[in-house]
Amino acid sequence: MENSISIIIPVYNIEKYISNSIKSIINQTDKDFEVIIIDDGSTDNSIAIAQKLLKNTNINYKIIKQKNSGVSAARNTGIKHSNSNYIYFLDGDDFIDNKTIEVLKKNIIKYNYPDFIFFGFKKITSQNEIILSYLPSPNYSSRSCNKYHVSINYLNFNINMNMCSFIILKDIITNNKFFFSPSIKYGEDKEFIIKAIFHSNKIIGINKYLFYYLKRNDSADHKKFNIKKFQSAAALKKSFIYLKKHNAPQEILNIIQAYRMPLTYLYLISETAKSYDKLYNKLMANKNIISKLKRFKLINIFSKDLIYYLKIQLLIKSPKIYKKIINFI
Repeated sequence: MENSISIIIPVYNIEKYISNSIKSIINQTDKDFEVIIIDDGSTDNSIAIAQKLLKNTNINYKIIKQKNSGVSAARNTGIKHSNSNYIYFLDGDDFIDNKTIEVLKKNIIKYNYPDFIFFGFKKITSQNEIILSYLPSPNYSSRSCNKYHVSINYLNFNINMNMCSFIILKDIITNNKFFFSPSIKYGEDKEFIIKAIFHSNKIIGINKYLFYYLKRNDSADHKKFNIKKFQSAAALKKSFIYLKKHNAPQEILNIIQAYRMPLTYLYLISETAKSYDKLYNKLMANKNIISKLKRFKLINIFSKDLIYYLKIQLLIKSPKIYKKIINFI
């Protein structure tokens, strides 16, 4: 087996940002990798900018055009066209450290071809101010990690991971036939990560910052709450059904049902309360949603879990009061 890596980049109208992403790829200390850019029906100069930067380099790249189908469909296209053993997903408005590929390939050899490698990242503003930083515990790089242990710690937020902070063996995806859900715009990343960890028997964490996530002021996440974000609850439900079907340990299923799902609804309902009165009232009258909130169980009383618990209790018992004070809690 080789330690080859394909970098898959979905692109849709990001001409303001793509140059930083492409330059970070060009500046890699190890240039032996494949770049697959998926033009997801861009109507601006994103692709032209990428081509101009790449054409006079020795980077192995290809650009695949498709009609606008969303980031999930674009990533699926990239997976199918990959010729490498490992897959790395990079969003076109983010960038990587100059040594990312070098570090990853060294660790692939060092740990004898793991199924899944995750690493540290920093979330930054356009002024390079650090909003958040995360490094995996050194314990995850001292030995191969149990996938159930990683699953549990990802689901209870002890491990922070996003679509651009890991690589995965392509065979894990194709052999188990799990891809991104094109119909889901929000939460599709978490659904994929949950499945990826579950199917990976050999997992390693690297205690280094290798990825930089740009918090854009014009991104979808920064704008007014979009009710389509309720798809994230649907994605989590799909993950639960999938894991149950594949005989996941009950502890993992319990964390989804009694921790992640209630917190997902807490976030969605809280955001709805700020902008959508009628929808908020409708949600609070939904017995199925209330029952999901009531399932919440504290994992660590000395963490934010206690605050989550108190918020949920107030939301259930006094939705009108909760709505009035939501911007202050």
